[in-house]
Amino acid sequence: MRIARTTYIDIEGLGDRIRTARKLDKRTLKQIAKEAGLSEGHWHVIEKEQGVIPEETLLRMQEVLQVNLGFQEEFDKLSKS
Repeated sequence: MRIARTTYIDIEGLGDRIRTARKLDKRTLKQIAKEAGLSEGHWHVIEKEQGVIPEETLLRMQEVLQVNLGFQEEFDKLSKS
């Protein structure tokens, strides 16, 4: 039997990290969001830290921006607790 457990964590400043990485990128928001499979509006919602975002979405954003946003380390800390 498989058991699923969902973990929610709050990471202060993650939206700012995403915004900074995006602004350092030479591509437009439209291009970056499209590559990540997101709309421009959804990207802005994430940067404003509104709502809940799946880890997979953050992984795609991180890959598209070619940066380490540091959220995986937060999950690692929780799993060791």
